[in-house]
Amino acid sequence: MHLPMYRSLVGIGCRSINSLQQPLRSLSSQSSSPAADVSKGEEAAARPTWKRVKPVYVVPTWTPPPKKIVAAAVVERLPLITPDMRDWEEAMLDLQMRKLEAIGKRLPPEMEYKPHELHKTEADEYEAMTDEEIIATAYPRKTEADLKGDKRAAWRRLDRRVFLVIQRNKPADILQGETEWNFPQSLRQEGETMRDAVMRTMTTLVQDTAQLFPVGFCPMGYVDRGTGDDRSRVFYYKVQYIEGSLTPVKEIAKDHVWLLQEELKDYLDADLAKITEVICDQ
Repeated sequence: MHLPMYRSLVGIGCRSINSLQQPLRSLSSQSSSPAADVSKGEEAAARPTWKRVKPVYVVPTWTPPPKKIVAAAVVERLPLITPDMRDWEEAMLDLQMRKLEAIGKRLPPEMEYKPHELHKTEADEYEAMTDEEIIATAYPRKTEADLKGDKRAAWRRLDRRVFLVIQRNKPADILQGETEWNFPQSLRQEGETMRDAVMRTMTTLVQDTAQLFPVGFCPMGYVDRGTGDDRSRVFYYKVQYIEGSLTPVKEIAKDHVWLLQEELKDYLDADLAKITEVICDQ
């Protein structure tokens, strides 16, 4: 009964809304003047235009892989003591100690340590030592190898990383572009993984007298040697020296040294010395 009246009201409402929207559309169309169009044009002209530059991709020329794949072991001995403090670090530590003594609060007398009231033990006597006495009884930071300048000892420069470099005994093991001094390396055998080739190289060099740990399965870098059929690619893997006697076999290496990162360039060839700046940490 009320449905026709509802439809009529809805129709009136829709028509009234449309009738209101038509004057608004006419006003909006009249508001766009030539001056506004000119200002929009000037704004568009002042706005910078960016043109996308298509990148140029250079596809390297394909070269056949080298026939010889060589695995090399970069044996490192990690630091065993903390590094020496710099001058500004010592000055800062001294400033902090003097500041603590100046503004620090003392304990009440009843809470202070009274050694005469307790039974002394060896630990108590050690705690009662002064800083100078403790430093005097500590293990020396410089070893006998440091005092003698012996680079063959693995226990030199305990505050830094040192790397093993050998002087090879057989000229046949020296690749084109290399010198006698190099990291331990050997040719990868058929069906052998690179990690196994690295560990076989070290086992042949030092037998079972040292405990070594290969770090990861990926190489740190590589160097191409030679040209043509004699071209070979040497991959360098990190190996950490843990403990034991690491003395190379005389048939393979007639000499060996443990070097700092900055000392490697004095023994290795130029190409290998350049890559050691990246693969060998300070």
